[in-house]
Amino acid sequence: MGQEVSQIGNDLEGALCYGSGSSYRIHQLVDEASGMKYVKVVSYDELSSVCIYNFGATVTSWIVNNQEQLFVSNSAIFNSKKAIRGGIPLVFPQFGTKDGSLLSQHGFARNSEWIYINDKNYSKCSSQCATVSFKLESNDDTIK
Repeated sequence: MGQEVSQIGNDLEGALCYGSGSSYRIHQLVDEASGMKYVKVVSYDELSSVCIYNFGATVTSWIVNNQEQLFVSNSAIFNSKKAIRGGIPLVFPQFGTKDGSLLSQHGFARNSEWIYINDKNYSKCSSQCATVSFKLESNDDTIK
């Protein structure tokens, strides 16, 4: 599994390539408890999957052969206000904090609502992998 982030003008775009050797389905879903949007990629044999929340473009589950590979804290708060504790966060543009910085700890990307790009040129499935793309549009937090 690989994660890639690139800057396009004032916007950020990220892609996640997951798995190999199987075919996958991509689902856009809403978490009933929190109302938060996420994308779930499931292998056709349903033995492997990955869940990526739009908030922070955070990978919260990565299952391989029915075995969870990631830790997400039981005390993680899913409210689109605070970064999700655990999983694979997208940390940008900095780790930690800097004295005098207006940025929050680990930057703004993990505390931002990303847009799933549901476009055949970006999000696709093949026999080798599934690619899911998210975009973060510029806003007051990204231009500090």
